[in-house]
Amino acid sequence: MALHLMKSTSWYVISRGFDRADRSVQESERVHLKSTSRCLNFLHIPKSAGSSVENVFGITVSGEPIPRGRNLAKCTWFVTCAKEFPWGGKGKCCSMPDGSSCTPGHVPPSQDIAILDSYSSCETFCVVRHPLTRLISEYSWCSKSGLRKCSNGFGHFVTESLADVQKQPFSHDCHLVPQIEYVGRGSERFCKHVLKFENLSQEFNALMVKFGLKERMNVHTNDSPSNRVKPSQEAKAAVETFYRDDYVAFGYSHN
Repeated sequence: MALHLMKSTSWYVISRGFDRADRSVQESERVHLKSTSRCLNFLHIPKSAGSSVENVFGITVSGEPIPRGRNLAKCTWFVTCAKEFPWGGKGKCCSMPDGSSCTPGHVPPSQDIAILDSYSSCETFCVVRHPLTRLISEYSWCSKSGLRKCSNGFGHFVTESLADVQKQPFSHDCHLVPQIEYVGRGSERFCKHVLKFENLSQEFNALMVKFGLKERMNVHTNDSPSNRVKPSQEAKAAVETFYRDDYVAFGYSHN
């Protein structure tokens, strides 16, 4: 099977004409909920409250099973995940068009027809957050790894990380992919219900009520202490430039 790629503003769009029988599929558990007449899929945007949402449904970082409501995120081509940070030997990863690999739950629906199909049976919800605090959260998490680029300050991390994703947009296990790539552009929307990280508990609980679901969020897990990092104006400007579409699409102010 030939994969046809068109590169636009450094992001790849996959042509969706292909033989569905000609593919290997890697599966990953994902939140999938049903009420009496409606269902919801959680579309996980990396470093945007995934742990908070998944913990409500009984999933832990170590991968404990979902007690009620299971669904599988599937990708078309897969490889063995790298053992180093940030993959940590998670098993099978999705092969990305730029040569990178990402865990199935981190792959934007725009980049894999099987991932897109796995979300199609239900309405989707996702969580977005301010691009700067999202990157600070990634930096704080990365700092615990001991990697050189994460131990020389936030400015150094921004410079090296954004240089990496300019070359390979899906590097770093898709953690630095702009949020708009998960939500969708224009008429092509992958996430119907977009919740804000900054008001997550209230918006999440309202969505559960709307769908007749009993789950509620009382504690926001991994609410990163971004006030501990004081970004320079140069770092802020770099983040604003790279994530310009996120700022505009989700109504976030510049710093």
